[in-house]
Order: sequence, then structure tokens, then C-alpha cells
Amino acid sequence: MSVRVKLGLFKTILNEMKTVSEQNLSVLESCHFKVRTLLRYYLNDAFLQGAIARASSLINNSRIVEATHYLNNILRDAAENYLWLKSSIAKSRIDYTTLMRSLVGLEENNPRNCESITKFFALNDVDRSVASLRVEKVREIASRIRKDRKLLIKNQLLRS
Repeated sequence: MSVRVKLGLFKTILNEMKTVSEQNLSVLESCHFKVRTLLRYYLNDAFLQGAIARASSLINNSRIVEATHYLNNILRDAAENYLWLKSSIAKSRIDYTTLMRSLVGLEENNPRNCESITKFFALNDVDRSVASLRVEKVREIASRIRKDRKLLIKNQLLRS
């Protein structure tokens, strides 16, 4: 997919996120400070115009990789925080290791936005069996880290 197509999807996705956020201001206000702050930042008209201008300038100067990286980083962070907003709206919990699966479930009423995000990140061609194995491995590692962290805290408290 060309970076110009990605830029068009980027605009569409962030505008849809902005619409949903504006329609659910009371829920947005009750979200975690970081989620609320980042969504306000990324969905601000001035930021959107600046990001689009910067990406367009990078594209026009044949800095395609940099433009793609720039758009990917913004959208990844915005989509993650948008997912937390959507989960608050739906009053449901999400699995952090399967954010996209959670997004699919939360965007049932707006599948076009979810499809745009999937297309933007080129997730259509992902082998589900390989992805399942990787997700399971991530869960195992996260569980081990939590156990090790608890043990370290416990040992530190015993020394004090």
C-alpha cells in the first residue's frame, strides 16, 4: 500500500475517532488521565492538520519511510487509547495482548473504521495460527514477569 493511501486512511480513521470521542464526552472525561490527554492531543484539529502537513511534506520530498513511520507511530498510539475509550463506552474489559481482536468486538456498530485500521496496519494478511502462538507466548512472558515482579517486591519488603 502506498504511503499516500495510508495518509488518506489516517485522516479517515482519526476523523472517525474524533467523532466518537465528541459523541461520548462524558465517558472521555471519566477515562484515565493518560487516555483522555492523548486522545485530546491526537484528535485536536491543529495537531491533525500539522501531522497531515508534515507527512505530506515528507512524501513530497521522497522521504517515504520516514512518513510511513511517522503516521504508524501516531495511529498506533491513538488507536490504543481510542480502544480504551471504546471499552469504557461499552463498559467492557479488553485483553491488552489482543487489542485488534478487542477493537473488532467494540467496533461492531462501525466496522468500516475497524477495517480501515486493519488495512492501515496491513493486518489482513496475518496468519492466524502463527499470531495465536505468538499471543500465547506473550501471555506466558507477561505472566512470568508479573510473578517475578511480585517475588522481587516481596523479597525487598522482607529486607526492609
